[in-house]
Amino acid sequence: MNANLKNPVTNQVKQVKAGFSWTTFFWGFFPALFRGDWKWFAIIFLIDIITGSFTYGFGSGIVGIIFAFFYNKLYITDLMNNGFVPADDASKNILLSKGISIIHVDTNESTDIINESTNVYVQNKPLYKRVWFVILAIFIALIAIGVIIGAVTDSDSDTNSNSSSQNANSSISNDSESSSESENDSSVPTEYKSALNKAKSYSSMMNMSKAGIYDQLTADAGEQFSAEAAQYAIDNLNADYNKNALKKAKSYQDDMSMSPDAIQEQLTSDAGEKFTPEEAAYAVQHLND
Repeated sequence: MNANLKNPVTNQVKQVKAGFSWTTFFWGFFPALFRGDWKWFAIIFLIDIITGSFTYGFGSGIVGIIFAFFYNKLYITDLMNNGFVPADDASKNILLSKGISIIHVDTNESTDIINESTNVYVQNKPLYKRVWFVILAIFIALIAIGVIIGAVTDSDSDTNSNSSSQNANSSISNDSESSSESENDSSVPTEYKSALNKAKSYSSMMNMSKAGIYDQLTADAGEQFSAEAAQYAIDNLNADYNKNALKKAKSYQDDMSMSPDAIQEQLTSDAGEKFTPEEAAYAVQHLND
């Protein structure tokens, strides 16, 4: 609904819209700019920029939606504080229906100051009591809270990531330390080192058991290392055979749809994976982890 406001001193008339501002809803700060309302243009524009910068642009649209509910009221209130009054009873009733207070200027009782040249000066409220200042302070506070929460979240994430990386690096370092010492020992025969390298690949890539790796290293149809070289490799291989057994078990379950009992039998069979009963039991127990 539109209402007419008139400045009794300058006789200037302005037609204003009371209620929800669809133009602000769709266009944000532009309606204030086109009206020459520099104060609210600057406030909405500033909040728009600040909010958008911390929300990758998504917050900009939210600012316009929020201000659409009360921008017209703020604009009309500013005009009335600058001397404008309803031009007629219909306009007065429209403003009252929208919850906008009508201030009647009485030359005897008003706190406004009227000088001899009939210029009207509206006594300004303290800064902290002005609506625009309160809105701006709330937005800044919300943005600050969001920044702090985001910083804390990022810090926790970085800390957890660094901790995980350190633990992983420490584990890898510990696992490879003894193997590296064995490989770098000049007194170790080349055959032994080669057997250890092969054992590592069988453990990490094929998830084989200790007995399975030994047999593969010494088999005539396999690597054909000597028994001594194969035993050296087994003794110096830092392998988690429970983990290997679990990976094998999951592959049997996923690829071949085998039952837990059949998987356990396959894991321990001499014609199968040759894991120990304890390793096979661990794997079956943790199949659904």
